[in-house]
Amino acid sequence: MKDHGKSFWLLILMAAFPFTLAFAQTEQFKFKHLTTREGLPSNCVNSILKDKDGFMWFATDNGLARFDGYIFKSYVNNSDDSTSVSGNTINAIAEESGGNLLIATASGLNRVDRVTGRFTHFLTETVNPKSISNDVVNVIYKASDTIFWIGTNQGLNKFNSATDEFIPYLIDPDTLSSPANEVLSILIDNKNTFWVGTYSGLYHFDQLTNKFTLFELKPDWIYDYSKGWGEIIYCIFQDSYDNIWIGTHWYLFKYTNGNIKWIGPPKLITTDSTPNSNAIKAIVEDKTYGKSILWIATQGGLNKYEPEKKKFNHIMSQPDNPDDLRSWYLTSLWNDDAGQIWIGTKNKGVEVLNLKPNPFIHHPLKSKITLFSASSFLFDSEENLWVGVSDDGLMQIDQDLKFKDYYKFRRTDITGIQDACLIYYLFEDSKGNLWVGNRYPYGGLYILNADSRIFEPVVLDVKKGYPKISAKHPIFINSIRENQDGELWIATNYGLYKSNNNKNRKFRYVSCELNDTVILTFVNDLFIDGQQNMWLADDKIGLLVADGTDDDTLKFLHYGFNDSQLFKTAPGINCIFQDNHKSLWLGSSSGLYQVDRHLKKCVVVGKDDKLISGVSIYKIACDDHQNLWMNTNKGVVRFNPDGNSNYITKVFTTADRLVFNDSDEKAFYQSKGGRIFVGGKQGTGGGFYFFHSDSVKDNHSLPEVVLTDFRIKNESYVLDTVINCKRHITLKHNQNFFSFEFAALNFLNPEKNQYAYFLEGFEDDWSYSGNRRFANYTGVLPGDYTFRVKGSNNDGYWNEEGTFVHISILPPVWKTWWAYIIYGLVVAAVIYSILHYYLRRQRLLQNLALEYIETEKLKELDSLKTKFFTNISHEFRTPLTLILGPVQQLLTKINNQSDKQALSMVLQNARRLTDLVNQLLSLSKLESGNMKLQCTEVNIIEFVSNYVQSFESLATQNKISLNFLSDQKEILAYIDKEKISHVLNNLLSNAFKFTGEGGRVDVEVTPLPPYLCAIWP
Repeated sequence: MKDHGKSFWLLILMAAFPFTLAFAQTEQFKFKHLTTREGLPSNCVNSILKDKDGFMWFATDNGLARFDGYIFKSYVNNSDDSTSVSGNTINAIAEESGGNLLIATASGLNRVDRVTGRFTHFLTETVNPKSISNDVVNVIYKASDTIFWIGTNQGLNKFNSATDEFIPYLIDPDTLSSPANEVLSILIDNKNTFWVGTYSGLYHFDQLTNKFTLFELKPDWIYDYSKGWGEIIYCIFQDSYDNIWIGTHWYLFKYTNGNIKWIGPPKLITTDSTPNSNAIKAIVEDKTYGKSILWIATQGGLNKYEPEKKKFNHIMSQPDNPDDLRSWYLTSLWNDDAGQIWIGTKNKGVEVLNLKPNPFIHHPLKSKITLFSASSFLFDSEENLWVGVSDDGLMQIDQDLKFKDYYKFRRTDITGIQDACLIYYLFEDSKGNLWVGNRYPYGGLYILNADSRIFEPVVLDVKKGYPKISAKHPIFINSIRENQDGELWIATNYGLYKSNNNKNRKFRYVSCELNDTVILTFVNDLFIDGQQNMWLADDKIGLLVADGTDDDTLKFLHYGFNDSQLFKTAPGINCIFQDNHKSLWLGSSSGLYQVDRHLKKCVVVGKDDKLISGVSIYKIACDDHQNLWMNTNKGVVRFNPDGNSNYITKVFTTADRLVFNDSDEKAFYQSKGGRIFVGGKQGTGGGFYFFHSDSVKDNHSLPEVVLTDFRIKNESYVLDTVINCKRHITLKHNQNFFSFEFAALNFLNPEKNQYAYFLEGFEDDWSYSGNRRFANYTGVLPGDYTFRVKGSNNDGYWNEEGTFVHISILPPVWKTWWAYIIYGLVVAAVIYSILHYYLRRQRLLQNLALEYIETEKLKELDSLKTKFFTNISHEFRTPLTLILGPVQQLLTKINNQSDKQALSMVLQNARRLTDLVNQLLSLSKLESGNMKLQCTEVNIIEFVSNYVQSFESLATQNKISLNFLSDQKEILAYIDKEKISHVLNNLLSNAFKFTGEGGRVDVEVTPLPPYLCAIWP
């Protein structure tokens, strides 16, 4: 379209709507902030260092802090722990060659062991001349692997880290408290010149003579040194061109080839909230842009200085903007390998500035009072960029992106004049006409009359069955295409429309049939391919294709979807796109699809890719590398459909320095030159940004992967070394519920780092956890395992080596090898005891059986003996009876007293023999159980006396004195005479048996308590 002169009407409009567009490419700085809210122990950061492992360290006023990109670990003084840091005011940090850190504190120099995490203190000792000169340490400078120079409040110290010995040097030996002895900065340049910055000037130090020489920075007209107070030298820095830069309390100086040059203070914009201070605290060099750039931290803000242009760009604190620098008082700088500047502040923590050029160039759309968003884009045939401004109008910009013209939306039809319509779609036809699709309040199609600057309405005949167009039912112009015959086709929420060669600017409704059935369609997008096939993206039915575009009624074929489990109905298709290889792609509310024309179906793409699966894709573009670029509800996605390992699916969000994540559905446009334009969501005021795909560079730097914590049952477990240096962990059997925390030390968008872990011996393969940095394990059996973890950077490039730690879980006491030996011995002992008991029992049973047999034999023998004695007894009784009878008869006939006495003795003994025989018979009765007592009342005294008399002849024969004793004459008792006779016979027989010749046997009957008596032989 041709450019038109400014009319009076235009001047009025421009006066009513003055745009101030920042199309001159000004630098845009975006800062990330780390404060106590994120875990920093103090917001006052005095020094910064990145160690050899990749951790960031911060010296603060409340201890030392280590940062892994996610979490801060603080080291503070503990009075009960002699291995903690000696003081909490940390001024500087340096790293030894072995990885240990030297920490400058206001309470001495400290060394922290990288393996154990314990601190060693170096303090002033008056009795030790090789100790540090003062406990207030301001700066540490590394001269070699073992030599460090330490600046204190009382001079300079040479520290040998191999021997832990100090050599102190005083700049002003006459006055110990002189400001000249307060060393603030140190540098040994490439020419071996030793620079020492103090609180009272700059000095050269001669290491051969150990002498200090004052180096004058300024002419006398600037400062009179005779007053005894020199310039404060905060920092000394040497750039890659061997220039020495000296930062003082007031000025910046440059020293080159023996010449000192006053650069002057950076330009400060003084406001009520920013003090006018030029104190330069730190300097670093950056070559991200291909040339030397100095970044200078001052007490008044951050400065970018270009030595070639001798130009300062001063970045002031803007507290109202969350992405701007928050603090004006800066203390320290660190330039890491990844292209970031870390900035320590006095009161706002750490600011992180990404130095890499931002490929996403932002253009705000703004009037004096309002911020707008871009809702649509179009490059016309004259390379003018047309931008639909949300809720207001259309802007024309030239190919250099400079403002050219503005058209406020005004339309005239039966409803009168309507303003504030959203321009949703722009299209230029082959004749150069600019077609505009609106959405609100009534929507509709318009053509721009550049002469009258009016958006003229185009009539669309709505099909019967659709509701009447109104503010409640607006008509959306979703897409416009032109076929090879110059006919325009319009996709709307009211179906498909076709122009009549654009003659009368009227469009007729085109009937659509599917399976010979007329359908009412909500067309989100349409596409006409090289064979003039019409492809429609229907909101509910899915993808439709018609052979040709000439008929008033189109017969469509439906393309189904390959995974019915994902969608019970067709997903809502938002757009149709054909890439450079003529492949068709569909962006839907549920992800990405590719059209398989051979199988006549839509195939889901990246179903297992979490970065693209399930996201809402609004529009698609393709670059020269066959990458698909898509605007989605999650940000801008780059996807390589070939699956080439050189390309990785990536989602770009505000973390990648986009202004916004959500873009308007149609506000995504690719120019012929390959630039992609993205507009902000309506109502956000985000304007728009653009980028070229070639300018979006991936971060190929592989991050170090470290372990940051080890927990048992969700509690941090204290190890003898720090976990990232641990290579073997031994656990008890009941410590088999453990977890690891890990980090990939990539500080460029660390929230996008990806992780995978694998416990060898417990798992079969790697577990990919996305950006989750934890691995939990429960119920791990005793044994030996190896935990491995690997990680990627923010662009998906993996450090496949990662890190590892061996784990040994000890078995319980009852499952150790020696416990099994004891178990074996016990089992063997039990088996032996059982066998021994069994054999012993068998022997016992055999013995019992033998004893039983012997007992039975003895019983049989006793029975035989009893029978024998019984029979003999019966045989004895007969002759005895025959003897007793004649003896009794003879006693009655013989009168001779001596003969009679002899016969009486014979009778008595015969009777006794009879009693013995009766006893034998009683034995048989006793064994058979037939013996019973035959009790009669008897005088015991008389019974016993008579029985004793029967043994007198035996006593006389053996010359033994036999006496019967009793003090009673009568004791009556019921007794069995026969049994008592047996008892008396046994007693007296035994008495005579064991009494020798001349002995004495007394038989005594003694009464006992009632009814009892005792007989004592």
